[in-house]
Amino acid sequence: MEYRLVVDFDDVDYARVVYFARYLAFAEKAQAQVLRKYNLSHKRMAEQYNVATPVIRSEFSYLSPARLDDELIIHARIEHLSAKGFECEYKIIRAEQEKLICTGKTHHRFIDLESFKATEISGDLYRIFDTIRKEVRV
Repeated sequence: MEYRLVVDFDDVDYARVVYFARYLAFAEKAQAQVLRKYNLSHKRMAEQYNVATPVIRSEFSYLSPARLDDELIIHARIEHLSAKGFECEYKIIRAEQEKLICTGKTHHRFIDLESFKATEISGDLYRIFDTIRKEVRV
C-alpha cells in the first residue's frame, strides 16, 4: 500500500535534509494507513482487542537523502506474521525521480494493554493481520 507525504520544515535538519529518525515516523504513518484500510486502527485494536503493537526493533538503510518539500511515497507491507508479532517492511521513494531512497523494517510484538506483557493473538484479529499480510504487496 502507498502512503504519500511532503517533507515539511520540522522533518529536516540544519542542512534541510530529512533527519534520520523521521524516516521511522514516516514508516509508522504508512503502517497505520495499511491497518486503517482494513478497518483496524490502533484505537480499534486497543478498544476491541485490548492489544497494542509496539516496535521492539527497527532497521533502516539510507540510500539517498530526502530534502525539504520532496514528495515521498512510502510503501508498507506486513511480513513474517505469527501469533506473537510481525515484521513490517518499508520502501521510501522520492516521487519526482521515482528513486528508492530508504528501505526499512520494524519488528512488532503484540502486548496486552492491561498487563503490558507480551501476548498472542488469535481468531478475528489474527485473520485480519493475515489478510493484510497476504493482500498488501509492494
